[in-house]
Amino acid sequence: MRPRLPRTHGTSIGILRPGDAGTVGPMRDRPTGRRRLARSTAGVAAVLVALLAAGCRGGDPDPGSTGPVLGLVEPGALTACVSAPHPPFTTLDPAAAAGLGGLDPELLREVAAGLGLELQLRRVPDVRTWERPALGQCDLAAGGLSADPSWGDRAEPSAAYASNPLVLLVSADAEEVDGLDDLEGGTVAVQAGSAADAAVRSRLPAADVASLADPVAAVADLRSGAVDGVVADRALLGPIAAVAADLVVIGTVADGDDVVLALDPARPALVAAVDEQLGRLADDGTLDGLDDRWLGPLG
Repeated sequence: MRPRLPRTHGTSIGILRPGDAGTVGPMRDRPTGRRRLARSTAGVAAVLVALLAAGCRGGDPDPGSTGPVLGLVEPGALTACVSAPHPPFTTLDPAAAAGLGGLDPELLREVAAGLGLELQLRRVPDVRTWERPALGQCDLAAGGLSADPSWGDRAEPSAAYASNPLVLLVSADAEEVDGLDDLEGGTVAVQAGSAADAAVRSRLPAADVASLADPVAAVADLRSGAVDGVVADRALLGPIAAVAADLVVIGTVADGDDVVLALDPARPALVAAVDEQLGRLADDGTLDGLDDRWLGPLG
């Protein structure tokens, strides 16, 4: 997780950029964590090993690819299964390719371009999206995913490309509030039973915790003064602060898991090639730009 503080525009609770279409869902504690782009070095080595192996077999690279045999579902194309909408990672955008917008489709376009492949997006039901590459339905899966032990050997997570910690949203006029600890004795809104709920109760035992199911109501309560702060994931609250001059995200409350792509572990050359592209995008600042645009400010 990079220490810099992104500034962005994005799709979130009832706030859509022109041309975007999304849905308002409940507060969800999305995954976050430290980027594991050090894997890109190992990824290059794996690509070279696969290339040598292909040469020994006399095999040819996938058409349209300058690298080793990647085992692509469609020759010359990188096919992605995408579950949507999960704003800001995936949104419904009629003006975009395959009707899909958000951070993940933009990232996938960069990855495909770096591999010299055409990108094919396939919107899929939000059911075990992570397993679809291993089933041969696509080359990788996306949709704000985080690696989970339930994946087992059915999916291989990529290097992480985004961070999504729990953050605190307060009124821009609350100049005396520098972090969650300053709300001891105040009222903090969270989603009932969420990681945010547990974090606030642990950090602020004297606080009045307002457990809410409706994120729009939580923001409305903040504006009315009924609560002093809202704690939820960065992807939910950051885009709000980006377009609301009266609200601001002022800090991280707790870390979470990595946001990753899911790939087929039986295609290690493709896993390595994708990780190499993610490393390149981190090095040249592209990931910073995508985070800035879609995940919201973290101040």
